[in-house]
Amino acid sequence: MKLAILQITNSQRGEHANSLNYNSLNQIISSEGHDIIVHSLVYCYSSAKTQLDFFATTQEIDVVIIAGQCQQTLQEFKAIHSIEGDFVGYNVQDKLYIFTDDLSIVSIKGTIIPCINSKAKSQLRTFVFRAFGLDLATIKEKLASYIKNKNKVVFSFFKVGHLNYEIQIRYSLKAKREAIESLITSSLQALDGNIYAHSSITLAQAILKILTAQNKTLAIAESFTGGAISAELVKTSGASAVLKEGIISYSNSSKTIRLGVKEKTLKLKGVVSVETVHEMAGGVLVASSADYVIATTGNASNTTNGGANEGWRLVSRLACSEDDASPHPHMSADAKQQAGSFFVAVGSQKGVHIYQELIEGTRAEVIDYGVNSALFYLYKNLF
Repeated sequence: MKLAILQITNSQRGEHANSLNYNSLNQIISSEGHDIIVHSLVYCYSSAKTQLDFFATTQEIDVVIIAGQCQQTLQEFKAIHSIEGDFVGYNVQDKLYIFTDDLSIVSIKGTIIPCINSKAKSQLRTFVFRAFGLDLATIKEKLASYIKNKNKVVFSFFKVGHLNYEIQIRYSLKAKREAIESLITSSLQALDGNIYAHSSITLAQAILKILTAQNKTLAIAESFTGGAISAELVKTSGASAVLKEGIISYSNSSKTIRLGVKEKTLKLKGVVSVETVHEMAGGVLVASSADYVIATTGNASNTTNGGANEGWRLVSRLACSEDDASPHPHMSADAKQQAGSFFVAVGSQKGVHIYQELIEGTRAEVIDYGVNSALFYLYKNLF
C-alpha cells in the first residue's frame, strides 16, 4: 500500500505530536509491507485542507494518514462525505483515511497498521536483519545478485547509526516458499560476519539478550567514550542483571588508581595504545569479577572542519594481538595518536581481544562509532 502522511501542528517550529522521527516511522511502515511516498507537515487548518484535497486526487496514494491537531479537519471531512459516527478509518472513493492524535509506536502498530492491512489486497511479509561495519555501497554490492530477482522481492535499507544498517526483505506470501528461503539464506551468508540481529533491535539489546540467557555479567572501563557504552546498555530494561560496573576512567590518574594501569605504560606507550587498553580491561575484569569486559581509549577530537559531517569515513580497521598486547605490524605510532583513532578491548578471563579503528568525522561521530564498535566486537566474542 502507498501511504501519504499529513501532520498538523500549530507550532511554526515544527513541533508536533509525532513521537517518532521520519526514519523510524518509515522503518516500521516498510517492515509491515507498505511504503510512505509523501510526508507533509503543515501549521494550520487551511493548509491541511489544501494538502488533503491534493491527496484525494492523487491516484498513486492508497492510504492517507492525518495526524496531530486534526479535529477540525476530521469534522469537516465527515460533514463533506456525510459520515456519521467515529471510526479508525474511513473509506472514501477507494482511499482509506485514518485520523490519529499521534504517530507513536503504540498507535502505529496497535491501530494504524491493522487498519491498513484490512484494506490491503495482497499479503506481504518482511524479513528484517541488521548489520554493522559496512557502508551502504558495500552492502548493496554484496547483495547485488539478490536484489535483482525474479520473485518481485523488495530490499529496503535504513541507516540506524554509523556503518549500522537495517535491511528489510519484503516478499509476497504467494511467492514460492523455497525460492524466498533460498534468497534470504543467501543474503545472510553474503553479509556473514557483520550481522548482529534478525529483528529491529540495537546492538546493546542484542548483547543483553545473549548475556541474560547465558546468566553472564559485564564490566566496562571507558575513556574516550565517556560512559556512553554503559548509557546505551541501561536504556534497555533488565540491564541491571548483566551490567556489574561501568567506570569512566578519563584521566591518567584514574587509569592508574582505579584500573591499575602502570604509569610506565602511559609514559612509554601513551594513553591511546594497545598496552593501555589491555591493562584497563584487565584491571576492571579483576576488580569486578565480571564474566566479560569492554575497555576503550582513544582520541575523539574532530577530524573535520566542524559541523555535521555526512562525509565521515572509516579510514582503517585492525585487529591486534590479544594476550601479549603487542602492536599490529601495520600500526604506525602516528596513527595511534591521530585524531579519530581509538582502541577497543573485549574479552573474558580466557583472553582479551584488542581492535584499533581510525575514522574521519566530528567528535560526536567518533564517539558514537566507538560505542557501537565496542558493542559489536563484544557481540562477536560471545560465540
